[in-house]
Amino acid sequence: MDERAREWLKNAKFAYWMIVGGLVFFAVVIVLGMAEILSTGQILLIGQVYAVLLLLATLIQMIVRRL
Repeated sequence: MDERAREWLKNAKFAYWMIVGGLVFFAVVIVLGMAEILSTGQILLIGQVYAVLLLLATLIQMIVRRL
């Protein structure tokens, strides 16, 4: 792996963008839930998927920082 790619990966903030993207996404999900377009079960499933993605992003960020 060349030095430029390694530095880019070290400075990438995977977990940060997952958090920011998740906040924006869940603002939309809450509005859709209040409009009764999404059910409670669907909102909970989306939350579980987001939690797993956030854990994966955190894990990737931890691995990349060790490069």
